[in-house]
Order: sequence, then structure tokens, then C-alpha cells
Amino acid sequence: MVNLGQVLFLTGQPNAMGGREVGGLCNLLPGYRHVSYPEQRAEVEQFWGLPPGQISPNWGRTAWDIITGLEREM
Repeated sequence: MVNLGQVLFLTGQPNAMGGREVGGLCNLLPGYRHVSYPEQRAEVEQFWGLPPGQISPNWGRTAWDIITGLEREM
């Protein structure tokens, strides 16, 4: 039986790795593809069945930007 208090996470932040792998960061697409590279955006657009040019080359908002933005709206 594993004691969850003793589990070692190699990244130091268990959720950070998932964010990088599935596109949960504002500058990345799934598979560590970067929104700045047209060829990488095109791969994801094709896989998702999107028209070419549908994915913006601009970074989205960070998680912190979203949280603080919500606070200002309340």
C-alpha cells in the first residue's frame, strides 16, 4: 500500500507535467507544440479537423491572468 504522503514527484509539481503535455499552458499545444510555429499549429489543426489558420499564433492568458481577471470582474 502506498502512503500518498511519501509519493515522490519528479517534476516537483505533479500537475505541471500534465499541463505541458496536453496543452494546458498559454503558449503550448498538446505534445509540446508551440503556438509560435506555423507548422506545429498546422499539425494540431489537421488532427482536430480545423480549417488552416484557426489556431492563433498569439499566446493565450496564463492561469494567473485568468484568476486575477475574474477577480476584477466580480
